[in-house]
Amino acid sequence: MIQPIRPNEASRVYQRQVSAGEPTTEAARGDIGRSGRGSRRADRVTISEQAQVLSRVLDAVRSIPDVREERVAAIRAQIADGSYDADIAALAERLIAEGAMS
Repeated sequence: MIQPIRPNEASRVYQRQVSAGEPTTEAARGDIGRSGRGSRRADRVTISEQAQVLSRVLDAVRSIPDVREERVAAIRAQIADGSYDADIAALAERLIAEGAMS
């Protein structure tokens, strides 16, 4: 029958493993150097060429302004002089097609 390990007994189990000479996780991984102290290998990150290209594309997209100032200025000028003519039917179709009405 398997008996569960209770939290207050867990430390005693670990102590028994260490005193019995069973390898700890660091020793099992080979991370303990000759001096007995933990010596970790240096971590290294490699970024794929695709990720580098994607990063450059994202940077380029982020540099583009969210608002086209010249377009906004032109529409404001048309509204101000009364020449702006909005095609309401085309606008409604576009809103529905893009899912803005849901």
